[in-house]
Amino acid sequence: MSIRCQPMPLQLKQPFRISHSVFTKLDHLLLSIHARGVSAFGEVAPLPFFNENYAIAERQISYIIEHHSSAIIRIEDREQLVAFVCTLSEGPYLKCVVCGFEMLLLDYVGKLLKKPAWSLLQVECPRPRESAVTLPICERGAVGALTDIQLPLVKLKLGGKDDLALLDYIRNEGNPGQKYIIDMNRGWTLEELATHRDRLAHESILFVEEPVAVSSIDIARKIADLKLEVPVFLDESVTSEAELHRYLPFIDGVNIKIIKMGGLLKSLSLIDAVEGQLDLLLGCFLESSLSIAYAYQISAKFKYADLDGASFIGNDHFSGLRFHDGQIGLPDDYYGLGVQYV
Repeated sequence: MSIRCQPMPLQLKQPFRISHSVFTKLDHLLLSIHARGVSAFGEVAPLPFFNENYAIAERQISYIIEHHSSAIIRIEDREQLVAFVCTLSEGPYLKCVVCGFEMLLLDYVGKLLKKPAWSLLQVECPRPRESAVTLPICERGAVGALTDIQLPLVKLKLGGKDDLALLDYIRNEGNPGQKYIIDMNRGWTLEELATHRDRLAHESILFVEEPVAVSSIDIARKIADLKLEVPVFLDESVTSEAELHRYLPFIDGVNIKIIKMGGLLKSLSLIDAVEGQLDLLLGCFLESSLSIAYAYQISAKFKYADLDGASFIGNDHFSGLRFHDGQIGLPDDYYGLGVQYV
């Protein structure tokens, strides 16, 4: 019986560019339990953008394994799982580390009890659903790349030199019936947002996401004062329930990415707190299918989903997650998180 941690470097199929970064590889860590007849897994994905450091994550994991292995292996029901995760959440640990252990335990206890993780979380069974397909910023041929995507929902990354050409294509041509999420990743200024507001006011654009870096209530208020004809969602600016409540009066929706919130239990608490007040997008970072399957467990709570992060990974170590033609799902019957290590 053992709990292990090992490096899990992930190589992207091609560079993934957004307004402030270009990703070619990811330094993640893989947690595993091999005990009581089951093998279970968790992914730790340190987020440098949110000041999470790989070496610190590694040290924290080593400490938890050294001091809590026997207690973790003895966990065998929802109550014990929740209690342990809450203890980690209240401690000095990075959110990515808390998520990794929560993920590990949902997979472990689910397999022990022969239950899916969503059942342990006491949420509605997730069903196969539509997910956005993301087009990162292209160095060249951006409009052509967008034209080639013949899927119902596209998340279009802006913050590059072709922004206006892409928006003009959507307004003047576009693919019939196609819908768009416009995600600037903080790549515009307030002035640009005001100047190009008419380009964003189109029936095929569902909402814009974090168009400007929202670092204060004053900036959120200034965006709201523009009275854009398209809903505004926040992403990077919201990493806790307290932050969301600060911006609640000024926004239309929020992108909840499980890892930045600190786990599924934290995310469910936030969802309950703002139910009916905002539209919710279930998002992800560039992650393996393990983390996507973990987020998928609560997807029934969300109006929109953007869960294509694993589709950009060239060496995904997990199978079982189905993502095809903008539809995501897991097998009908599974235990734990529903994916298998390969």
